[in-house]
Amino acid sequence: MAKQKNGNMLSYLAIGKSEVKLFNILSKQPMTIKQIIKFSKLSERTIRTCLTDLVKKQFVKKEAIIEGQLKYLYHTNSTKSIIDNIQEKLSEFEKASR
Repeated sequence: MAKQKNGNMLSYLAIGKSEVKLFNILSKQPMTIKQIIKFSKLSERTIRTCLTDLVKKQFVKKEAIIEGQLKYLYHTNSTKSIIDNIQEKLSEFEKASR
């Protein structure tokens, strides 16, 4: 059971190269998927997968905007917010492993 909980913690903290690239791009300015595609040279599928993971981990925030049609604007959460979320997750994993 402890191995499974440690695995969950490691998967939460694991961030791939593409996710790091997207995070760095979004830390400069908020962007839509189409803007990220042009700027990053990554495939749309890779971008969507990475953004889903980053949003779940609360590193990136997804905001709905309407410009003729519904779009989503992605931007990074504050460093403090990210650190607080990581500390909270670590506390949860620590309590669960006892």
